Amino acid sequence: MAQRQQQEQMPDFDFADAEGYTPYEGGAQSDYVTSGLYATKVTEATPGWTKAQEGKTQDAKVHFLLEVIEGADNECKGCLLVADIAYTGRDKNGKPKAHKMLDVLISSGSVLAKIQEQKAKGVKVKIDDVCKMITGKIIYADVRDDTWKGTVRSKVDNVVTRARYDAAKESGTLLRRQVTGPTAQGTQSNGSGGQVHAPPHQPSKADDLM
Repeated sequence: MAQRQQQEQMPDFDFADAEGYTPYEGGAQSDYVTSGLYATKVTEATPGWTKAQEGKTQDAKVHFLLEVIEGADNECKGCLLVADIAYTGRDKNGKPKAHKMLDVLISSGSVLAKIQEQKAKGVKVKIDDVCKMITGKIIYADVRDDTWKGTVRSKVDNVVTRARYDAAKESGTLLRRQVTGPTAQGTQSNGSGGQVHAPPHQPSKADDLM
């Protein structure tokens, strides 16, 4: 090996290999945040498919990237959370997985009566339009600890209504667990910041849900 390094000239770096290149921005894993409820901004909502597994049907999903605005631990402001939410197929209890996506819509400001109205009409909306409508909105995430291969990480367990979040904020119960010790005071912030507003979005057929 040493002889080859001495005898051969090192190859040039070929920028032709830049075809199809996109900058690496980290893996699809959430930052670790204290368990509890958080107001988050949807920075990305990308349609895709669940991971292929033998004996299981792949379901259509939306991959979400969420930025923490405020919540159980305000030291986590700016942290990023990821969530993959399927909207086809059924869970182990036979419940449509689309219910989780409906939770996202309600959390982002959709009205239940409008959703029921669309159901009665048999309306279908392109998932790209749904993603565009949700992007930039505020949704309220219930975050819990999850252990994977011995590593504790944060998982968006559910998406809750704004009313649920506001009630927890008012009662000081955004934090899921009591923390003791010298860091408790900083960790138990109840996210008492100002009103959270989402930026406007481009209208689409999905706006009938609002």
